[in-house]
Amino acid sequence: MDLIARRRIVATALRLRGIPYDHSHGDHSWKKLSVRPSSLDCSAFVARVSCKALGYDVGTLAADAKWLMKNLANVEGDRPELGDIVGYCRNATPAEQQLVAGPLMRHVMIYVGNGVVVGACDIAGGVVSRPIAYEPRLGARCWIRVSTRHSPLAPYRRLELRTT
Repeated sequence: MDLIARRRIVATALRLRGIPYDHSHGDHSWKKLSVRPSSLDCSAFVARVSCKALGYDVGTLAADAKWLMKNLANVEGDRPELGDIVGYCRNATPAEQQLVAGPLMRHVMIYVGNGVVVGACDIAGGVVSRPIAYEPRLGARCWIRVSTRHSPLAPYRRLELRTT
């Protein structure tokens, strides 16, 4: 992916700041590319950015964080580049464990440089910019980058479909 495409991803992502978080995970307004979405969850945010910045057809990428981490191209090395996807996880709360299969929730944001990610964050209640490491003060609610302990894959993905 060239630098022009990476900058387009970052610019598109930054323009979505301020949109409320979709706690229902059911708002499909992100698919209407001609209008600003009414709310976004993290994976719908990434799918929306991919469609607007890179020209993907709506439906090419699943608006699902686990799917994105599994199906997007791996990033070599231990640092993301502009426009790369950063994968996070945290232990599910007891209430969330009733809604998810498994002990971990997954979350994705887009790296915009200088140690900052942007994305739809349930903790913040909307699309925001924040440090890549989040804030340790959040304790159990703090998202941590996916590591080899949690996944056989690295925590970063390029906004391109995996070819193998």
